[in-house]
Amino acid sequence: MPKFLHRRRRMPLEIPDELQEEVPEEIKRKFEKLIEDPEVVQIAISSDMNLDGEYTESWLLATDQWVISFNSNHAKEPEIIQLPLHDVVTVKTRNYIGNGMLELHTAKKAFPVLRYSKTMNAKISDAAGFLEMLSGDGTGKEKRRGGRKRREGRCEKCGRALPHWSDSCPHCVETRRMMFRLLSYLKPYWYLVAIGTVIALATTALGLLPTYIFKYLVDSVFVPVVQTTAENRFRLLNLFIFALIGAHVLNQAVGTTGGYVMQWLGNRVIYDLRSQAYRHLQMLSLSFYNKNETGRLIARISEDTSRLRWFITESLRDLVIDFLMIFGMCVILFREDWQLAALTLIPLPVLAVGAGYFGEKMHRLFHRLWRRVSAITAILADTIPGVKVVKAFAAEDREVDRFNVVNKEVFDYSIRVAKLTLAYYPIMGLATFAGGIIVRWFGGRQIIFDDVAVAAGQLQPEQAFTLGTLMLFIGYMMQFYRPIQSLTRINERFRRAATAAERIFEIMDADPEIKDTKDSIELPQLEGRIRFENVTFTYDGEKNALENINFEVQPGEMIGLSGPSGAGKSTLISLVCRFYDVTEGAIYIDGHDIRDIKLNSLREQIGVVLQEPFLFHGSIAENIAYGKPNASKEEIISAAIAANAHHFIMDFPDGYDTQVGERGVSLSGGERQRISIARAILKDPRILILDEATSSVDTETESAIQEAIERLVEGRTTFAIAHRLSTLRRANRLIILEEGHLEDMGTHAELLEREGLYKRLVKMQSALSRIVAVAG
Repeated sequence: MPKFLHRRRRMPLEIPDELQEEVPEEIKRKFEKLIEDPEVVQIAISSDMNLDGEYTESWLLATDQWVISFNSNHAKEPEIIQLPLHDVVTVKTRNYIGNGMLELHTAKKAFPVLRYSKTMNAKISDAAGFLEMLSGDGTGKEKRRGGRKRREGRCEKCGRALPHWSDSCPHCVETRRMMFRLLSYLKPYWYLVAIGTVIALATTALGLLPTYIFKYLVDSVFVPVVQTTAENRFRLLNLFIFALIGAHVLNQAVGTTGGYVMQWLGNRVIYDLRSQAYRHLQMLSLSFYNKNETGRLIARISEDTSRLRWFITESLRDLVIDFLMIFGMCVILFREDWQLAALTLIPLPVLAVGAGYFGEKMHRLFHRLWRRVSAITAILADTIPGVKVVKAFAAEDREVDRFNVVNKEVFDYSIRVAKLTLAYYPIMGLATFAGGIIVRWFGGRQIIFDDVAVAAGQLQPEQAFTLGTLMLFIGYMMQFYRPIQSLTRINERFRRAATAAERIFEIMDADPEIKDTKDSIELPQLEGRIRFENVTFTYDGEKNALENINFEVQPGEMIGLSGPSGAGKSTLISLVCRFYDVTEGAIYIDGHDIRDIKLNSLREQIGVVLQEPFLFHGSIAENIAYGKPNASKEEIISAAIAANAHHFIMDFPDGYDTQVGERGVSLSGGERQRISIARAILKDPRILILDEATSSVDTETESAIQEAIERLVEGRTTFAIAHRLSTLRRANRLIILEEGHLEDMGTHAELLEREGLYKRLVKMQSALSRIVAVAG
């Protein structure tokens, strides 16, 4: 019976751990019955559905020769599909409603082998890419038959799915190139780099000087090679002691100056990098934020830049000084005795090989550890702002369990890092200890031999290997191995910095989907004429959120948007703001294709009042003036009066200087909404978007908000979404959407006469209102 083998050997194609799950014993036994000879399992993944779409565990295993799927069938034996890997031409994933299918295509037939829920999309997609590569030559090169193009969205080298925000694979980015890119930020401050280099040279020379002085102190004072008077020895003793003190003081002064220069330089570079990264984040499209967790982005801008700051201010300076120290000591030692100097280099291969071997492992572990740390930040960014929801649903224990799962992964990877580190440093220490023993033994023998030769008159005292020279070797040897050991730590720091740089540059390399072109035009003040022409839009490339939408809005017209949840109302207004670009068709504003208009020129003339208004930490006045930072106090107050907000603002002790707290937590929902309306009024937009602006407030507050909105919409092209259809009666026209299609359009009265979707929605809402009234 062949033994089930997990992948152990190093393959040209590196398959990630996520695609090598622990296989149940029952599946292992069935696998062993199917395979005659022992084979290494390259891929082992589980699914949560069988081929019939029932929720149960299924498995797919792939070796160098076979692909086998085990699809559970509850009471029956699992359905097994076994295919020779070399027969597989292509691997495809099919997306259906609520699930997907992994298919293997041979030259004659397509074989569905694994069905899965949408939660497993990423894992199965990764597995598909690696299966396709394994079906080639196993080295990561896909087979190309019939001119078939490579699977889009995958790395050409390793086959992993590319990040949503980047065309580069973080697993295959060259560390050296990343570091050169990071160091390019030093270019504007080249003069400080030059000063730092000179200081490093001075620090190196001053660091080498005390040991060299001590050699002469031993040979001229303690154990003089040439006999001299006691008076002369005392004079030399005082001279060398003062020289040692002077070298030490000067070394400290120069080192402090160099440290300050590097601190300023490092912090300035990180200031530039962090500013550039944050600016780029602001330029990225909404689709980027939809695909990335807030906590992970925060971790990259704050934590990763801090790691880079530490690398530049501390590690980079140490790296330069250590290299110079090693070079300087080699020159001096080889000048004194090249044979003994050569013996001191014996441990170097062990140190170099160890640094390379352990460094590569550390890099991978740190990358995985930081991903888990980012996941913790993401969970905190979700649960702390949403703590009311957590408590309302008594979900504290569930959230703690979710946190503990990731926290346990952080603990496990931290222990793996600690084990690797604890194994690394003792090995390096043993190598340096061996070097010290070699120098002492051979140096001691040389002193004895030379003393015998001097006594026999065969060697002049000045030519003998002296105790001072041995002390020089021992002193420099300790200094020599210290920077060597430091350089091995630099290797670890270097890789940490390279990993942090990769994570930051991944964001900075993300290309905004929505951006200006060189031909983009600056719009004058808008009239507000908007035309949708055959507009189709999809978020994921699979299902259309809007399909073939056609209508035209005249300047100053108010358009009400209605329809069931998920009909496409919010998507439509997002397209007007150009948060996304249409997939097909075009949107025209005042006769210009919206894609040809500069983004700032467009959005400066659009005002938005959201269902959940977002207020920034700061004063009420600052939030009202967010769209017009240079607004006067009088303009802010006028906008607040028009928004029916002035009265409650003046009830606060600090009035307009009242701090709203994080996300406006110190204000009620209605108060936040009226400040949001005041913000839109002050901006004075030509196009206004109202997204369920009165949905979450009581009747009295709604009346005040509705009155403010009536002032706001006057003379502006307006799109209004409202869950209470009665609030849309003032609209010039209503657009009714259903499942992404424009179902109907007309005035309130016209739509009621047509017996369509709008009338059904009105009847349902009226019936619900009567039920609520009776219950009240």
